[in-house]
Amino acid sequence: MVWPVWVVQAIWFVATTIISIALAPRPPKAKAASLEDFTVPTAEEGRSIPVIFGTVRITGPNVVWYGDLDKKPIKKSSLFGSSNTVGYKYYLGLHYVLSFGPIDEFMAWEWDDKTAWSGSRTSSGTESIDLPKLFGGKNGGGGLVGFFDVDFGEQTQSPNAYLLSNIGAPLSAYRGVTSVVWKGGYVGKSEYLKPVAFTVRRTAAGWEGGTCWNPADVTVDGGMNPAHIVYEVLTNSNFGYGEPGASIDEVSFGAAADQFVTENFGLNIQWVNSDDLEGFLAEVCSHAGMVLGEDPTTGKYTLTLLRDNYVAGDLDLVDENTVIAMVRYSRQGWGETVNEINLFYTDPDSFKSTGVPVHDLGNIRSQGRVITQAVQFPGIRNPDVAQTVAARELAQRSTPLGRGTIRCSRRAWKYQQGDVFRFSWEKEGLVEVVHRVMAIRKGTLEDGSIEIDIAEDIFGLATSVYTVATSVDAIPTRPDTPDEENSTGGTVLSTTTTAPPGSPADGDTYYVPTGATGAWAGHEGEV
Repeated sequence: MVWPVWVVQAIWFVATTIISIALAPRPPKAKAASLEDFTVPTAEEGRSIPVIFGTVRITGPNVVWYGDLDKKPIKKSSLFGSSNTVGYKYYLGLHYVLSFGPIDEFMAWEWDDKTAWSGSRTSSGTESIDLPKLFGGKNGGGGLVGFFDVDFGEQTQSPNAYLLSNIGAPLSAYRGVTSVVWKGGYVGKSEYLKPVAFTVRRTAAGWEGGTCWNPADVTVDGGMNPAHIVYEVLTNSNFGYGEPGASIDEVSFGAAADQFVTENFGLNIQWVNSDDLEGFLAEVCSHAGMVLGEDPTTGKYTLTLLRDNYVAGDLDLVDENTVIAMVRYSRQGWGETVNEINLFYTDPDSFKSTGVPVHDLGNIRSQGRVITQAVQFPGIRNPDVAQTVAARELAQRSTPLGRGTIRCSRRAWKYQQGDVFRFSWEKEGLVEVVHRVMAIRKGTLEDGSIEIDIAEDIFGLATSVYTVATSVDAIPTRPDTPDEENSTGGTVLSTTTTAPPGSPADGDTYYVPTGATGAWAGHEGEV
């Protein structure tokens, strides 16, 4: 029998292919990584431990130990039944220290920006992950499979059993810090570990002495009440100033805490001891719109909220009877103001920085262009609160406000930063204009005068009265806008009117107060 040519060619092709495969050199056997080959993110001795206030996503937590390495070869079979090792699956133990503890809730664990575990654990215990395809599975980078302990750091906490079996005694129980122990589970096919992030919440837990001040108000919308943050930083002796509780003015702190609950204003922020503690307190106060001061009559710490929470007629009058000299006084021009604020806060779902723009149309028309300023408030996670704070910042920056320094007699001894009073000064054309104390210097034994830096308060503009000054130009108004014949310009006309006026003039500006009704309902704090 004579085979067709094409059959002979096919047999020849198969035969030569088999011979070529058989004679071809085998790929080198994959080499397993040793423990020293592993790249573990942020394994730094002595690295600062953060303090958590509210709900925070912790990136780059400190790895204080890793070990218990195990590896399993990944085999690939050939056409002839033999196999070759082409890689390894790695199993590793890890110990992460997250923050000062205890915390209130452990909420999520991410690997390489992928959620590996989410839930709500409110006490120490063990959880599991079964995601063998998290990093691409068999044909990719593998995945994550294993058990982990969440240790909240209670004062009764014992040394972790898994760590004890691998490290041996003596071993710290890691009380006072929150940590996560990955107990030798599968971590993928590479010695380069993926970056991790943890989401935790701490508000009432972890206070020194085990008791939280004013626990009913401490948690606000998943965050910590700003008044409580300041209180804890002042009184905690581990990471704060260690002041006694008796040094805190309970009335002002309690009133501030109640107001933040009303406003649904919780902060989500963290502090590490490599940062300036005074700067951290200033950041908290800036977020919340408040001032931390000291009552000169009692020597206690006080909180003053920068809000429309006063009746101008009830305020003290400071005038020529108290003021020795006007050191300086000036007012911004419209060209120095900002008419658009882009406030960046933290998105509650993605934890990404997100912008909220607000603008003053009257100011934009007056200046003929948009003047934008970006402000960063990463501790805010609620979009409604972000909108309110953006409006607050815009109101302060879009209106030309008077600022100055006055030198007073000792009659002004009782004032502190954040206080408001009516201020009259004939030479500047000011008649009972509400000003706020921005800073105060109490003088010396040789010079008993008191210097006070003051700024016109945005909430008092509706009650302010100006006359023509004898030494400076009259209070400026917004320039006429050629293409807006009916535009009156002007500053904020009212910060107290709760309902829209029936016939507002084009360009009128109002700051919507608490309790707004009608078309203004739901827009409190906006311009």
